[in-house]
Amino acid sequence: MTQAFTRQSEAERRQAFVQATIACLAEHGYHGTSVRKIASAAGVTPGLLRHYYSGKQELIADAYRYGAELTRSHALTAAAAATSPRDRFRAFIEASLAGPAAGADLFRVWLAFWATTVTVPQVQLAHQETYQAYKTSLAELIAELKPGLGGHELAQLAIGANAIIDGLWLERGLDPQSFDAGAAAAIVYRYVGAVLTVSLD
Repeated sequence: MTQAFTRQSEAERRQAFVQATIACLAEHGYHGTSVRKIASAAGVTPGLLRHYYSGKQELIADAYRYGAELTRSHALTAAAAATSPRDRFRAFIEASLAGPAAGADLFRVWLAFWATTVTVPQVQLAHQETYQAYKTSLAELIAELKPGLGGHELAQLAIGANAIIDGLWLERGLDPQSFDAGAAAAIVYRYVGAVLTVSLD
């Protein structure tokens, strides 16, 4: 397997390492994940993995970027298919709450990501970068819903909307029977619509 792996491009190798890191976090959590386990999941030696990454923290930071960007890209693709500001916003929210990062099997992965954000500088930087990108996308969609809002107000609204999304995602992950993704999206529409005085239902 290692021999076949050497024929991959650098980008393909890094992608395989990221996927292996996510699989290990899902199975073992942060403290149970190690470079050796990630290397085993990727089908390579720890030495080859360390040729690309300095250690577990850097791997987790790249995995964080991958997961966050996958969610944002999925949501933006859904929004781009809609034809009105209202429908674009709704599509973005729905895809964020029910997209590729919303599965129950990935809940433990995101808890590990968030926990390491406050203790690992590389992961903190990954969070800052992806959080800013997601807030920018939200702000642009909110600007379409309510033209004329200033930059600071848009930024504050994006922070608030993102906080609601994250809170609903977390609560649903802790208790999947409490409500589904559709109900969560409806809550976002209600709160954001009330603040903007626009109908999003």
